[in-house]
Amino acid sequence: MQVLPFDQGGHEAMGGSLTVLTLPDGSVVAYMEGADYGQLIEEPANIARYKLIYDRLRAAALPPVMSLDMVRSAMEGSYRGANVPSRSDRRRLAQEQLQQSSRGRLRGGGRRTPRRRPRA
Repeated sequence: MQVLPFDQGGHEAMGGSLTVLTLPDGSVVAYMEGADYGQLIEEPANIARYKLIYDRLRAAALPPVMSLDMVRSAMEGSYRGANVPSRSDRRRLAQEQLQQSSRGRLRGGGRRTPRRRPRA
């Protein structure tokens, strides 16, 4: 889970949720949902656009550990925004996170191969 601080302002996925899914066969789809709509996107050109939006949101958001700390402190009533890292620190952390999640490679336009799961 990642939190996108309010100081980041507006973004392309406002007003709903965005989910990018890699299916077992390796194909990718996107799903957009709002208060009164839901849309499955399967066209490759549109999927590439939504993957880019998703990656931009992840890069602008706090890293997972900091996001959890922010949620925890908000639940405890002690959040004042003092522990939010600077924008440059968030960018650096986001690059590290994206590289770790892609095994050292930033996601390009190519197709991702699904990970094999161990058999039980």
